[in-house]
Formats: sequence, structure tokens, C-alpha cells
Amino acid sequence: TTHALFLTYRRTFSKRFSLGITAGIDNETGELSYGNPKETGQVEGTSGYYNVYTYTIAIEGSLTYFKRRYLKLYGCAGIGITSYDDIYTIYPNPPSWVPVPPKSPYDYHEQHFNAQITGFGIRMGRTIAGFFEVGFGYKGLISTGISAKF
Repeated sequence: TTHALFLTYRRTFSKRFSLGITAGIDNETGELSYGNPKETGQVEGTSGYYNVYTYTIAIEGSLTYFKRRYLKLYGCAGIGITSYDDIYTIYPNPPSWVPVPPKSPYDYHEQHFNAQITGFGIRMGRTIAGFFEVGFGYKGLISTGISAKF
């Protein structure tokens, strides 16, 4: 299961260009399915679970391709830092072939630079609007949401 939330603030500098900052959090949970091998070669059972917390903060620029009163087509690009906090919990007595972390629960932290390229975005509405974006990076492949102008 995964849940992501991004909040973005942009300041418009011209009719076509805006620059801003975005911050996001993603929480993913799931089961570790190492299981126990059967004689048939299949795997059964669950050997533990994991929680992955991902935090991103980035600077983004947006370029408007086309704009009308209630419709805007745009693209954007961003670069920032992503931090991971992964927690793995292995149940007692895993099979001997399972790569067990040094301790359970095992907490792993990592940071790295990350980027987003959104080739196509559409915003429909005026003050309060919906948006749909297609890109690649820290926001994923498809992003949808609600946008507000103040």
C-alpha cells in the first residue's frame, strides 16, 4: 500500500514561467513474502513486514504551453533531495535461506538527489482547479490533484 501527498507553492514571474518549491511525503507498507519453501518449490507464508517513509523537498520550474480562461497546458521540471526511512521487521525463525538483517526491526536511512520531469500537465478550472500530470521522477508517472490560486 502506498499513499503520497505533495504540496507545491509557485510564484509566477511571467505569462509563461513560474518557479516554486514542493514538499512531499510517501508512506508505503507491505509484507515480506520470503515464506517457507514447500517441496514443490513454491513459497508459502509471510516472514515479516516493512514500512518505507519517503520525504522529498525540491525546487520546481513550470513552463506554460497554452493558456485560456479555464484551461492551462504546461510542463515542469524539478530537482531536490529525497530522504528514505525504511523499517524492516522479520518474524522469529525465518528459513535459513532468507537474508536476515543484522537486527529486527532494522531501520535504514538514506538521502540522495532526485528530479522530476513532467512533459505534460493540464489544469482545468479558475481559482480552484483540478490537474493531471504525466512525467517521471519523485512524483511518479501520473499525478492528479487539486490546485488553488490566491
